[in-house]
Amino acid sequence: MEDVANNLADSLKNIFKPSLENNPYTTYLTPKVYIGGTFNVSENFYLGLLSRTEMHQNNVIQSFTVSANASLARFLNATVSYSYSNNAFNNIGAGLSLRGGPFQLYVLTDYVMGFVYPDNTHAVNVWFGLNLTVGCKPHSLEDAPLVW
Repeated sequence: MEDVANNLADSLKNIFKPSLENNPYTTYLTPKVYIGGTFNVSENFYLGLLSRTEMHQNNVIQSFTVSANASLARFLNATVSYSYSNNAFNNIGAGLSLRGGPFQLYVLTDYVMGFVYPDNTHAVNVWFGLNLTVGCKPHSLEDAPLVW
C-alpha cells in the first residue's frame, strides 16, 4: 500500500513539476459598503434605493440603484431596477419570485437590454435559486420586513 502511495506521489510530481519559491504572494480584499432603504407606496408596492461603494485597491467604484417592487399575488413578487454602474446608465434589471409553501423560487437579471440587443452586450448575469423559508407566519407585513 505504501508503494502505491509513493508511486502516485512521484507520478504527480512528474506531471505538475512543483517548484519552491520564496516570492511572497499578496492580494487585497475588496470591501463593499451597501446602504439602502425602501419606501412603502402602498401595501403591495415599494420603491427602493441602494448605494453600493466598492474599494478596489486605490479606486472607489460607486453605483446607485432605484427599484420598484410589487407583490402581484400572495405567491408572486416582481421587481424592476435601474442602475448607474460602471459609468453606464443603461443597466435595467428585473426579477420574479414564486412562493409555494415553504419554498421560494426566484430568477433575477441585472442587464435586461442584453437580451434585447445581444450584439452590443459584453455580459449578462442571471441568478436563480430556491430558498427554504422557515419560521412563524407574520401577522402583518410590518412584522416581517425581511420576508418578501
